[in-house]
Amino acid sequence: MHAEKISYCFRKQEHLCSKKQIDLLFSKAKSFNSGCLRVLFITGNDNMSFPIQVLFSVSKKRFSRAVDRNRIKRKMREAYRLNKAELYNIFKEKRLFIQVGFLYVSDEINSYKIIERDMIKALGKIISFF
Repeated sequence: MHAEKISYCFRKQEHLCSKKQIDLLFSKAKSFNSGCLRVLFITGNDNMSFPIQVLFSVSKKRFSRAVDRNRIKRKMREAYRLNKAELYNIFKEKRLFIQVGFLYVSDEINSYKIIERDMIKALGKIISFF
C-alpha cells in the first residue's frame, strides 16, 4: 500500500468566497490568537466542496497600502499551503468540514519565518480542537 501523495496546491475550492459563509464565520466562529495571527473557525456542512475552506485577511486600518496587505496575504497563503497536509489528512479521515479565517493582527510586516511559525502553531491548535 502506498501513501497518498501530499498536494501542495491551493485550489479555488479551498478558498472561502461566499459572502454568506464569511458573515457566518465572523459572527459565530470560535477564535484564538497565534502570534501575529487571529484564527476564526467554524464547522462546515457536508455539501462543502473541500474539507477545509480558508480565508486570509489583513486590515486596511493597520496597513493602508494595498501593496503591504497583498505581501502579507501572500506570505500567509504560502505558509498555509506548505503546512496544511496534516490538517487536511485528519479532516478528510474523520469526514469533518471546517471553515477557517486567518486574520493578520500585528502592526508590522513580519518576516515569512515568523508568519510560518505562527501558522504552524495555529494549525496544531485547530487539530487539537477536533
